[in-house]
Amino acid sequence: MNDALAIYRDYYLQVLILEILATHNGKIVIDNLLPETIKRTRRNLTARWSITVPDLLAQTRFLHSLGLIKVEGEMIIIEERGIEALRNGTFQNMASTAFFNHKTLSTATLALYVSIAAAAFALLALFA
Repeated sequence: MNDALAIYRDYYLQVLILEILATHNGKIVIDNLLPETIKRTRRNLTARWSITVPDLLAQTRFLHSLGLIKVEGEMIIIEERGIEALRNGTFQNMASTAFFNHKTLSTATLALYVSIAAAAFALLALFA
């Protein structure tokens, strides 16, 4: 279940980084990325408490390796490919799918525990 949440968090961070850059005229100072990320995740309880600075840096490096963003000095700049990825909704769709997979897995796990408990109570009632 933690793997599904980690996948969601990674895609969510990728979308968030691209959206932050797009809303700041395509560039932002590296030091301002973390405060902006915190500000934008305050309503997302699933991601808010599980995002760390190394995660943010790893996803920034990942987007850079894909050629969606570039780093020049202290600035992170969104590339045309990054803007196109936002327009297409590529990362948003992957984040949404990963989130629903996480929720489905959580629900299935809970249903399994309830079923096991119900079976245990049925056996107790049978032999009591």
